[in-house]
Amino acid sequence: MRSIFLTLTAFAMLFGISCSRQEQDVILPSDETIGEKMTFKACFGENDETRSVLISDETDNIWPIHWTPGDAINIFYGNRSHARFETSEELTVAAPTAEFVGYLQVATGTSENGDEPTTQDFWAVYPYDENNSCDGSSVTLTIPSIQPGVAGTFANHLNPTVAVSPNLGLAFYNVGSWFVFTLTQEGVVSATLEGADGETLVGKVKVSMDNSNHPRIDQVTEGKKLVTMTPEGDSFQTGQFYCMVILPGTYNNGLILTLTKADGSRATCNVKRQDGNPMVIERSRWARKKNADEGLVYKQIPQLDGHEYVDMGNGVMWATMNVGASSVTDPGELLTWENAKAEAKAWGVNWRLPTNEELEWLTSQCTWTWDKARNGMTVTSKNGNSIFLPVAGYIDNVNPSGFGTDYLGYYWSSTFDYFEFEEEDDFVFGDGSSDFRISVRPVVDRIYTITPTGEMGGHEYVDMGDGIIWATMNVGAVAITDPGDLLTWQDAKTAAEAWGENWRLPTKEELQSLIDNCTWTWDVTNKGMIVTSANENSIFLPAAGRIDDEYPSGFGTGYLGEYLSSSSNYHLNFEEGNVPMVVNGGGYEDYMSVRPVATKH
Repeated sequence: MRSIFLTLTAFAMLFGISCSRQEQDVILPSDETIGEKMTFKACFGENDETRSVLISDETDNIWPIHWTPGDAINIFYGNRSHARFETSEELTVAAPTAEFVGYLQVATGTSENGDEPTTQDFWAVYPYDENNSCDGSSVTLTIPSIQPGVAGTFANHLNPTVAVSPNLGLAFYNVGSWFVFTLTQEGVVSATLEGADGETLVGKVKVSMDNSNHPRIDQVTEGKKLVTMTPEGDSFQTGQFYCMVILPGTYNNGLILTLTKADGSRATCNVKRQDGNPMVIERSRWARKKNADEGLVYKQIPQLDGHEYVDMGNGVMWATMNVGASSVTDPGELLTWENAKAEAKAWGVNWRLPTNEELEWLTSQCTWTWDKARNGMTVTSKNGNSIFLPVAGYIDNVNPSGFGTDYLGYYWSSTFDYFEFEEEDDFVFGDGSSDFRISVRPVVDRIYTITPTGEMGGHEYVDMGDGIIWATMNVGAVAITDPGDLLTWQDAKTAAEAWGENWRLPTKEELQSLIDNCTWTWDVTNKGMIVTSANENSIFLPAAGRIDDEYPSGFGTGYLGEYLSSSSNYHLNFEEGNVPMVVNGGGYEDYMSVRPVATKH
């Protein structure tokens, strides 16, 4: 990955979004008198150069913004009345100031002692939203988690601004911050931003004004940790900047930008300061990542039934997220065991809860690292893949509001047991309870994505990169995981050659090369070895044991793999937990598995 380039610059950026013109609303106050027609003049208080529609001008670092015809704002008179105001008919082209016209009740009342009249400030929010509200001293609005992308500017109804005034003149100020990026590769259809430590990026915010009359975020509710942007048209335009609106904040380990192409392939860019310091993005300032995907390789992320999974190397595929989660760091839903089973199964016909054996494998064969910032465990397998298990504690009758939500991980198994972990403590299995509600991480039996690289004589093969092509299935098998027939050496030799073309039994040297140059992973579920070469192609070798004079009914089925070579005295031997090897032993009458090969043309 290329080195990260990040610039933090203080500049004033404010904008009003163009929207379709609608009929003006007449707001009736509580006494049902008709409000009066009013006209407000709106400008921007951040900087004389900032306006309402962003125009790209990277040469002088000033991006002028204009109001446009049809823009609409909320006007509140304290907490008494509110209405929708739109730009006046006189605004026919974009301009730095605009008049907004609407109807509002602004009658004054009396003080508590009845002696003096009382007045309230006007509050204004851009863009207009019927769900925006005002309590007389603050406004509540939403920065959305789903944001449209427009090349070189903000999208309609995106960037929130607030004004407060005792009169009809309104100076608007930005509420949020921005993340700006450009791309170099074509075909990107989605961009998702998240904090590296799982920070809240957007949500419903309560905004008041500080002593300088600038917006101050007092509270965030319904917070979201992901911001997803989809562009106008089919894909993002290369070389054009796009701007996401996010909350001001400190991001100690930066941001993560995930980019997805139409074919589902994905690339991830880590956005950090070059000096290693925390990324501090203040209100009305921006962080930039130019050419975010330069040099990145977009890779396919495997999915089943719309759910992403990771191959941890133990024969099952682990979902990347919990049931009910919207991101890998989101704990999702806490469910009873019965509901957990049902929800996992509802993901698709092959999804289920993990067994105790599968969970125990994670504890013994993987590295567990506590992530305090993201509140959970990163579990990394020997094949380099990893999953993140958020901690959410549990809920029961004694703790209806939850227990251990910031340090204790509880996950259901398929046998009405729970799996427990926390920082620096041993892993524990416990008996479940019907009133117990905990986290759920589904698994699915291995999805065999073994892709044949060709066909010869009616039999598919995989190029393992050693000059030899290996059949995808055993002799007599009807599926990749089917052991097929166990044959004597002479019958195996005849059966392999009967496939036609150049098919034959592998030599002992070819079997040894497969051992020396490939990664061997035991598949707990399907009882066999996944053999992956340096070119990332794979074959699966089922463990069907052997038959001989001592064991006429078979021996080692399900844990022992024995495959014949072209030399009658040598064969491949493997089993779970042991290093595969080519051994000398067995006779002409021993029955073993058969995997044909051919020399690559």
